[in-house]
Formats: sequence, C-alpha cells, structure tokens
Amino acid sequence: MSNRKRLAAAIAVVLVVLLKGSTAAASEPRLICNPALDVAIATEEPERCMILPPRASFTEGLNLAQLQWRGWGSGRARFRGVSKGFHRPYLHLRVTGYVDRLRPDRCGGPLMIYTRVRLRFDGRTYTVTPQTCVGQR
Repeated sequence: MSNRKRLAAAIAVVLVVLLKGSTAAASEPRLICNPALDVAIATEEPERCMILPPRASFTEGLNLAQLQWRGWGSGRARFRGVSKGFHRPYLHLRVTGYVDRLRPDRCGGPLMIYTRVRLRFDGRTYTVTPQTCVGQR
C-alpha cells in the first residue's frame, strides 16, 4: 500500500471517529442547574432546577420545580412547571416555557448545553441565560 493510500485511510478513520463523537454529544444536551450559589451541574430533563446566570443576583435567576418536559434533545425543549421564587414561603406560580440555543460546553467538555431559558406566566415572557460552563463559579 502506498503512503498516499495509508494517509487517506488514516484520515478517513479519524473523520469517522470525530463524526461519531460529535453526534453522540449532540444527542445528549444538558441544562446547567445550580444546586448552590457556586456550583454548576449539567442535568438532563431535570425535575427541579435553580438557574443563575454567571455573576448574577438571585433576582435575575429562576427557581423551578415540578418540571415536565417535551422534546428534550431537540433544538427547543418545552416545559411546564412551577416557579417557586427565592423567598420563603415559596411561591407556586404555574409557568410554561422552553430551553433552546444548543451550544458546546464553553469549558471544552463534550456536552451540548441549552443556553437560553424562556419562561412565560401572567402574559409575560422572561429570558434567562444560564451558565454555559459546567463547574463554572
């Protein structure tokens, strides 16, 4: 086998491996939730999720519970649930919304992350941008 054929075969193998890896990552998107102020965890179809934008206060975040998802893994996943707020006693506002804008993990990980959350209640729409790096502080 000539050197050109070996090189072509090696490039083909590398491309197959890269393409399989990228489709596997794209098929398992995550939403970054914050179980604590300085912790960011990538979750898949979370039942509850506190979302805090990078370097933001609680007033710019969401505290969601009882989440039911439709279309998880697509470009836009819809949810229904309850917004609890951050003050006790917790509120129980029925909300609907969606997550979209799938982007790669900004810390270089293999995950695809939903980078926008749109929430609707009382005829208003709120947009929150979650953290985009797993483990971000």
